[in-house]
Amino acid sequence: MIAYAIDSSAIVAYLKREPYRSELETWLGRGALTYVNLAETLGALLRLGFTPPTLEVFLDEIGISTVPISSNIALMAGLIDPHLLKGGLSLADRCCLAYAKAHTIPAVTADRVWSEIAEPLGVDILQIRD
Repeated sequence: MIAYAIDSSAIVAYLKREPYRSELETWLGRGALTYVNLAETLGALLRLGFTPPTLEVFLDEIGISTVPISSNIALMAGLIDPHLLKGGLSLADRCCLAYAKAHTIPAVTADRVWSEIAEPLGVDILQIRD
């Protein structure tokens, strides 16, 4: 059962071996990465020098699910103002948040500023960083 919506930033932080890996592993093993977040994650990792097989192997090893988004979730994501935060929210960010809201599950992220929008959006945010 999927218990968490995983943001791309959490995957990147994990693969960069940032602190809090053990707690993050628990969340990742029961989490889902939307296809939109998968694309964003791959782009970020390519810029860091990772290769596509690295990401595929990682996803298999950790047991994270990749999931499509429904038209309802796409509409929800489209209604989230991308300028809610200074610096903005990417389409993948908004899809992750919409997926979490639609499934009433927390979103896991490394983006500290997401906590600022948790209440207005009605989404629980789990931060991997202090």
